[in-house]
Amino acid sequence: DLHSFVPTILAFGIPTLILLWLRPDLMPNSIFVAGFSIFLAYCFIGVPELLTPGWVNATWQFDYLSGIRIWIVPLEDFIWFIVGGAFIGPLYKYWKNNSLIR
Repeated sequence: DLHSFVPTILAFGIPTLILLWLRPDLMPNSIFVAGFSIFLAYCFIGVPELLTPGWVNATWQFDYLSGIRIWIVPLEDFIWFIVGGAFIGPLYKYWKNNSLIR
């Protein structure tokens, strides 16, 4: 009865904390991409919901979700986009230059 939200947040959250601990200079990049991910959440979930009302209710399994929405987008997806963006954004820069910069 556990929704995939919890393990996904842990799977993105823990590596993000480790990445930013190793490379604190990537913090602005992480914050920027997390903010940009909010825009993406609305492009991929909000716009289709506006064009075809009821799409989210018909597709999402709200039995395991909070039911809270932030401007049409379910809270869990909103958080997923933010945490995913915070990890994926600086990941490339870290991967290409894995030396520690302090």
